[in-house]
Amino acid sequence: MDTFEIFGTIRNVGGVWQVLNDAGHQPLNIDSVSVVNGSSTSGYVRITYPAATKVGALLVTPDETCAKSCIHAGASVGLGEAFIYFGKNGVAIAPNTISNASANFWIYGKMWKEAV
Repeated sequence: MDTFEIFGTIRNVGGVWQVLNDAGHQPLNIDSVSVVNGSSTSGYVRITYPAATKVGALLVTPDETCAKSCIHAGASVGLGEAFIYFGKNGVAIAPNTISNASANFWIYGKMWKEAV
């Protein structure tokens, strides 16, 4: 039974959500990051990754900057993509409302490569 990991750091930089890949950050198996916006209280960040045969788990954790501001995240997870939704104080917020040069969301996941 083979598995693979997904991990990295995402951030809204200048209105564009991206996975960080620099001197201090290196992602694994995050192929793309994009935003689907709805109203001022809806929308999500979409991440893509290699196709899995079964979902294991995917965690999205705010860093200390977001946590201090009561911003949280949760994901709807599929075999090749996940939709990350955000909230503040229990109320949904749009991804484009989260913008801070030091505000990150940490992603870690483990998926199955073959049927279990």
